[in-house]
Amino acid sequence: MTSASLTLRPLSLPELLDQAVRLYRRNFLKFIGILALPLIPATAIQVLGSLVSLAPLALNPDSARFDSSDPLALMTSFAAQSTGTILYGLLLQGVATPALVRAVADAYFGQSVGILDTYRKIGSAWFQIIIVLILAFVLNYVLAFWMLVPCVGWFTGVGISWFYSLVVMQLVTPVIMLEKHVAFQSLRRAWDLARRRFWWLLGFGLVMGLFVQALSGGPAVLLGAFLLGLFTNLIENGSPALFFSLQTTAQTLTTLLISLFYFPMNIIAFTLVYLDLRVRTEGLDLALRAEEALGGSSAVEVVGNAPGPERGRLITRREWGYFVILTLGFLLVVALIFLPFFFLVLLPAFAGF
Repeated sequence: MTSASLTLRPLSLPELLDQAVRLYRRNFLKFIGILALPLIPATAIQVLGSLVSLAPLALNPDSARFDSSDPLALMTSFAAQSTGTILYGLLLQGVATPALVRAVADAYFGQSVGILDTYRKIGSAWFQIIIVLILAFVLNYVLAFWMLVPCVGWFTGVGISWFYSLVVMQLVTPVIMLEKHVAFQSLRRAWDLARRRFWWLLGFGLVMGLFVQALSGGPAVLLGAFLLGLFTNLIENGSPALFFSLQTTAQTLTTLLISLFYFPMNIIAFTLVYLDLRVRTEGLDLALRAEEALGGSSAVEVVGNAPGPERGRLITRREWGYFVILTLGFLLVVALIFLPFFFLVLLPAFAGF
């Protein structure tokens, strides 16, 4: 037990972000190393898969794209790209993320953090993470169908999907890694924690989501535009395969470098949010201080002594109302964005015919 356990208390948003930045700065190289260990080989395989998918184009350099009537070329391209993408996602979410969560918890409570040692501490938790990823994939389709259900689905589907992806799924990995729940219990436990600060967590999730998109998507798009102008002569000289290979490789490597810097910050922030929820609603700070006085278990072990998922209704009437508000708010934002475009651009264009 360390001094961090003695100062653990509910944090305001500025304090939480300050703690996250300080923790990241003190353990910068270690967190980057933990993330890089599985992602660098995964990125290499992803690049290889992209290059394999461009092989048909290389065999037909006079075309800007390969012959879509060739079933073997289509199957090869799809298999190569899918394999690289799936492997990258599994290693990122199923291996790197749980290792980072454990490293953040250890660092926050003053314990030593080692790259290989952190991966040893994952144990069998990675198996539960993989199951959760499969369940999340299924739930995405369930929510997509739910949005099509007349009335109830139309007015709640978008809100449920937002909160599920932006908040609940971000808390599942800390629950599995620190509380040792199995996959099904972890999803319910993450929802039970998230519903306690519904609107605050939704706002936090939106901010972090925009932060991630701005850092990951923007530079990749700019790089693609830059390369498009830089290597235009390759297309003009009859070498589209070389151009697309360079563009794909550069974009993938750029995404990797950006991910190595922004992804740990996202994990740190949500791990601290998880601990803050435990402090506010379950007295985690008091439990840690009691163990400190008794000289008993370590801080991470105390965090693991958590209650199980709550019993009772999965979604209350009030929470249904929250989802309706979220869905209507989304539709309002879409209308405010689309209607000016419709009246100023589309309508005059159709009127001209």
